[in-house]
Amino acid sequence: DMTYDEVIAQMSPAERAEFERLLSGDSDGNTDTTASIKPMPWFTLYDDDIYPIHIQYPSSWEKSPDAKVFLSPQAWPEDIFRENINITTEIVSFTNDNISLDKYIEISIRTIKKAIPDMTMNANEYYTIAGQPGRMISYIGSYDQYDLQWMQVMTIKDGMAYIITYTAEIKNYKEYLPTAKKIIETFGFDDTTV
Repeated sequence: DMTYDEVIAQMSPAERAEFERLLSGDSDGNTDTTASIKPMPWFTLYDDDIYPIHIQYPSSWEKSPDAKVFLSPQAWPEDIFRENINITTEIVSFTNDNISLDKYIEISIRTIKKAIPDMTMNANEYYTIAGQPGRMISYIGSYDQYDLQWMQVMTIKDGMAYIITYTAEIKNYKEYLPTAKKIIETFGFDDTTV
């Protein structure tokens, strides 16, 4: 199996241009957001059965059968920790009282600090995800025997929080970051096109 970067390196300039055009969302000049989802080359489409969301991940990655977790290929046979992307959802409005994104981020950071006591925040920025206002936070810390770095992109839509998390060992974070960002960019709601 080739890595995502190896596949990109083998593309002709025309194929790369088409790939970049697809990534930019200009798939065919169509502005109809209800149009069908167009899978990117060398990517697999995941369309959730429960929530109105979809995302694409490299075909060389593996989807966990029991969760919305997408695992990078094993780098070598003894590679125990696999870098990954996961999607979680959380109901944030049980009544008409909607929680603000800023308040949700504040609560999330407090919760993370309890789970990862040595957590150090690297970034907390505004971010647009699937056309929705969102936030991106990045932090490092120790979990189990691993020194990890996380990037989480969060948004709230229709009383539901959607959290996309990229997790990697610190030593591998930068290597997988471009692929993680491309995966996150493909996230959408079923009323939007990737």
